[in-house]
Amino acid sequence: QFLNNCIQNARFDGQLLPSLTVDQMKTGHMVHVIRNPFDSVAARYFYEVKVHSDIEDEEWLMKYSRDPAGFRLWCHEMDMRHNESENEFFDEEMNAVLGDVPCHAEFYKWVQWHNNAFDIEERLNLNVHVLHHKDFKKPTGRFVHELLTFLNRQRTGDPLPFSETSYVEFYTTEERQRIARLIEHIASERTWREG
Repeated sequence: QFLNNCIQNARFDGQLLPSLTVDQMKTGHMVHVIRNPFDSVAARYFYEVKVHSDIEDEEWLMKYSRDPAGFRLWCHEMDMRHNESENEFFDEEMNAVLGDVPCHAEFYKWVQWHNNAFDIEERLNLNVHVLHHKDFKKPTGRFVHELLTFLNRQRTGDPLPFSETSYVEFYTTEERQRIARLIEHIASERTWREG
């Protein structure tokens, strides 16, 4: 299923192109971008804030503030929403690891996405270039050269400015340690190493 979702409208060259076939995917270039999981999950929250702002959902916006307190409330409610089904789905060891991890479903999805992406890359022997989100802050030099070389592209101008927000302060030291244990517990070797 993951592979099917990846090849659906996976290309953009100025316009949305038809879905790829697996054979086309094998002959192309794929860039796998990895963002710090702490920032990814908090950014997911701010995406929800944007969605609710766009539709002017004042009730939701009053409940979830645009700060660590709103994020924590959102995480808590997300964790409680699926608590019963998670207890039935996961074994006792996994439930213990999930236990006190805020937004554990979001971290679980982050890990599984990268596990699946690396698995497909290896099974299909794809031509892949792994980038870390933080590298986008380096718009000149080796980073840009390596990416353009991999994509067989020429530099045509200066890169657009890149702004990255860190949300590490949204988590306590203890939470970051519990999150790291969860990620290590479920991550493939490559996801753990690259993430």
